[in-house]
Amino acid sequence: MRFWKKAERANTNSSHSKGVESILDASSNHEQLSSPTDLPVELLANILSYVGEYNYIYTAGTCHTLKKALAINTSDKKTKLSNVVSSISCTKLYINEVGARNSDQILLLLKAAVENGKMDIIHFLDAKYEWEQSVKRGDKGIELCRIAAKNGNLKILKFLYTNGFSWESRVASLAAEHGHLDILQFAHENSCPWKPDVCFKAAAAGNFDCLVYAHEHGCPWNARTCIAAAEAGHFDILKWAKSKNCPWDSFIAVRAAAGGNLHIVQWCLENGCDWSNIIASEAAAAGHLHILSWATEKHMLSTENDVMVCANAARCNQFEVLKWARENNYGWNALTTTFAARSGNLDMLKWIVDNGCPMNIMTCIEACEMGHFSILKWAHVEKKMDLDSRCCAAAALSGDIEVLKYLRQNDCKWDIRTTYNAKLKGNNAILEYAVRNGCPC
Repeated sequence: MRFWKKAERANTNSSHSKGVESILDASSNHEQLSSPTDLPVELLANILSYVGEYNYIYTAGTCHTLKKALAINTSDKKTKLSNVVSSISCTKLYINEVGARNSDQILLLLKAAVENGKMDIIHFLDAKYEWEQSVKRGDKGIELCRIAAKNGNLKILKFLYTNGFSWESRVASLAAEHGHLDILQFAHENSCPWKPDVCFKAAAAGNFDCLVYAHEHGCPWNARTCIAAAEAGHFDILKWAKSKNCPWDSFIAVRAAAGGNLHIVQWCLENGCDWSNIIASEAAAAGHLHILSWATEKHMLSTENDVMVCANAARCNQFEVLKWARENNYGWNALTTTFAARSGNLDMLKWIVDNGCPMNIMTCIEACEMGHFSILKWAHVEKKMDLDSRCCAAAALSGDIEVLKYLRQNDCKWDIRTTYNAKLKGNNAILEYAVRNGCPC
């Protein structure tokens, strides 16, 4: 028999261990309490913290004492739907206490059951409620089939399908993406439509068996299948797809470079892909210096005329790649400073300008659009860059009202593009400020 030790009122800041240590096994010297709820609420709060988050309706609904104890540690009185569908009894209690007054509320329970793989809850809800055809055949019904396919729950997908819930091509592509061959087979055998996305998703995720099944059963494909395999580094899939006459183009080598897969770039160039300077610029953007170095050593490009290597390195904040590119005579122009401003790296931008790269007002415009206040001030104050109405219009896109105020304080003009952009992005604070201060609208 277990007894509860009478504890002094615990400090609300006491640790979990202190609270738990106050619960002791039976001893003839301990006075038995009539129930655990006779414990101080602070100690109960400590114990209840082990129950987990978002169980409020179940714990607080037990009695007033537990509700009071839970309030100490729970400011957000919510119950997670995954907890609601953890058992039939929990679902019943939720329906009794909260209610399921319309199809949307019932559908939320069904969605939670599908997401958590709770077939027993699905059967319970199906027996209790009659689903409207508008739910089964509409977007919400389709979403349930997508969830089941993504999670690989064939039993639930079969239930939904046989009970008239709609599906579409994304059911097949989600199955392929997540490697659920049994789902893909069931979907196809039951006339679920499929598109080239099925092969693309399977190739991108490296799910060879799904790709083979889809192709052998007539699923269409295009060059995106090879592109996805090349970028993700799935060399075996790429070679197999080419051997099966999957459509092929030079962009495959470009995406292989973006993925950092030099061996695939080399293989692609040996197997029908043409060289493009975009291969080098994509490698630079992704920080794959080994590919850029290889391309340079092979003299595949004219470095002085290829300004996109430096520009893309700056755009993607690849400072070390940018330095390497300049050491190896890659060209640059104002696009490099513009992209550096967009990236938000002021140190990199300063280095670029200090090393002779030209800069124009686009640097300020990009800084305004991205909300990079420090770059805007540096360009305007230190480098004496002019400002014009395009800067205010860009600031309205960013939603950064401090940038816009700075521009106006420094006599930057504005026009209807400022209020238009604020409306477009839903930046109400900027819109109100602009209208209040006389900006055309």
